[in-house]
Amino acid sequence: MEDLLFRDWLEKWMLEQENLIKESSCASFDLHIQNHIIPYFKDYKLEEVDNNSIQEFIYYLSKEGRLDGTGGLAIATIRDIILVVKLSLKEAARKNLINKPIFDLKYPKIYVDDQLVTLTKEEQHKLVQAVYLDLTPKSVGLLISSFCSLRIGELCALKWSDINFADKTITINKTLQRIYKKGCKSKIVIGPPKTESSYRIIPIPSQLALIMQKIQNKSNYYVLTGTKNYTEPRTYRRYYQNFMRKNELPQIKFHGLRHTFATRAIENPEFDIKSLAYVMGHKNPSFTLNVYGRSNLSQSRKCMESLNSML
Repeated sequence: MEDLLFRDWLEKWMLEQENLIKESSCASFDLHIQNHIIPYFKDYKLEEVDNNSIQEFIYYLSKEGRLDGTGGLAIATIRDIILVVKLSLKEAARKNLINKPIFDLKYPKIYVDDQLVTLTKEEQHKLVQAVYLDLTPKSVGLLISSFCSLRIGELCALKWSDINFADKTITINKTLQRIYKKGCKSKIVIGPPKTESSYRIIPIPSQLALIMQKIQNKSNYYVLTGTKNYTEPRTYRRYYQNFMRKNELPQIKFHGLRHTFATRAIENPEFDIKSLAYVMGHKNPSFTLNVYGRSNLSQSRKCMESLNSML
């Protein structure tokens, strides 16, 4: 096995993964392998892929990793790519093809403005008013996301059977996404949510429940379309962008509606961080606090101003 090329091992390893991980994860792994890992390590033997060569790969990705030749990849993307490398090598070691790898990797620090882009309270109120004036399944979907923190894939997969108006709850147990595999036609997959913690039952604010009931349809119909046919994330994103533009609202990313929800929750002293983490589908409340707590300068200012009485 000394002459086994890394690219050949990756092919064997991916055949095993097809039976072990979600189809969407498998497709993501395959894209990383075909677009980045094999082109870089194409002549490497399996045993030659070590901590040093992976470290050099990280630096390469951070400077020249973009497929369009316009620079480096985001650190989050690089970490996803390196995860594939590490998992494949760990399995190779488990099969005694190589010695157990020791990883001591460093990622370039890229300083960016980490302020989350959200709607202000006034802008969120304007969004609500715009939905009231154009009450359709698709427009109400914007409220469901911004007041219940659904990811776009979860929203696209949502059916009326997932909503219990007696209990005022939404059950999240699936997500819809288009997956891509190099050399194959892309396809829509409706499968499990992003992570185990993404399975959740979300209470619906009473006022939102009343709005949703105005467009309620058959249990086997999709909420966003009011029919048996779904709409996919890229199509719904276009709708969202057009809706925001038409109503002169900020052109923030759709995921910004989740950020907006979390920011409003952090601003509310009655909304504890553990409940927020659960609603958002985060495994660890400390992650939620690290991401959203640090972004809320206005709330920090209020807390600091409360000390004035002692001066």
